[in-house]
Amino acid sequence: YEIGSGLVGSEMCKETVQTLSEIFPDVEFQYAYADEDLGSNVGKGTIRNGETDMTFPDNGSNDAFEIVFFVKPGLEEYLELTDEGYRWKA
Repeated sequence: YEIGSGLVGSEMCKETVQTLSEIFPDVEFQYAYADEDLGSNVGKGTIRNGETDMTFPDNGSNDAFEIVFFVKPGLEEYLELTDEGYRWKA
């Protein structure tokens, strides 16, 4: 199995987990990712035997930030939920 071949970020994550699910078809893989642009470019999902079920919330949404907080524990102490969404604490 070849993994990687020039992919970066979420593409690399998806390809890696996809390949693992094909190697271990009876295992359900759950994964989430978030890049450095907080609240954007996030996703979470499961893969089993090559079958993918992914969630990609809208950038900046509360659901997106919930994935960020899961991937980067402790970050929520620096942000607060306002009427406009999550913002840095003053």
